Amino acid sequence: MLSILRIVWALWILGFIVLALIATSALLFAPPGTPARFHTWLLRMFMAAVWPLALFSRSGRNALSAGFRRIRRD
Repeated sequence: MLSILRIVWALWILGFIVLALIATSALLFAPPGTPARFHTWLLRMFMAAVWPLALFSRSGRNALSAGFRRIRRD
């Protein structure tokens, strides 16, 4: 049981790091005139922290995928 928790913990940390890097690079490389750039970064950092919880519900999965579609369009 402890090994399963370690695997889940490692996946959550790895996912957070990847999503935080994506959010930060979107902030750094966004055009200077982008409105609410810092607010968008904070929202994406929050999504990076709670992404495992969002996977449990359909609306959470939709919100995560919509957030990443916005990142790819930026």
